Amino acid sequence: IIYSIAHGFHAIASLWVSRKNDRQSSNLGTNQVGIFDHKSTGVLREYSDFPRYRTPQILANSLSRNLPVLLLTIIFGPIPAGFYTLSQRVLSLPSIIISDSFGKVLFPKLTDYSHHEKSLQPLLIKSTLGLVAFGLIPFGLLVGFSPPLFSFVFGNNWYEAGEMARWMAISLFFMFINVPSIKAI
Repeated sequence: IIYSIAHGFHAIASLWVSRKNDRQSSNLGTNQVGIFDHKSTGVLREYSDFPRYRTPQILANSLSRNLPVLLLTIIFGPIPAGFYTLSQRVLSLPSIIISDSFGKVLFPKLTDYSHHEKSLQPLLIKSTLGLVAFGLIPFGLLVGFSPPLFSFVFGNNWYEAGEMARWMAISLFFMFINVPSIKAI
């Protein structure tokens, strides 16, 4: 609950700061306010849409990641929520590390294509298909063998977490391959 509240607070604070900066930058003109001079306020004004669009994304992402744990705890109790949390952590960490690294390499190429007015579609298709090929085997193995794997690694009591991981692997696979589209946006 605290983790969810922290992300929600982060999203609300980001929205509040961006709106405050919008009000200040519209009233500034060429005067200085605090540490910002007219040049930096121009940059703030030029890129003010970034926090405005990013804040709802952070809030929605926080809700979508943490709502299942809250609902499982409320409806079924702490044991299924624990199984879900273990499955999510074990499966998502390698996926996030690989997809974030891929996204950091892909983003400059997408930016370059965009600045030179080249079509992004071929690069998006090629990179998405590359991630499909890269992720098909590991995610396929997770779908097929998560329950016995979880039992072997964490003990027999965690077989149910492996069942949850089996189904979560399908969702995580699609989150894994959507990185090019997210970076393009």
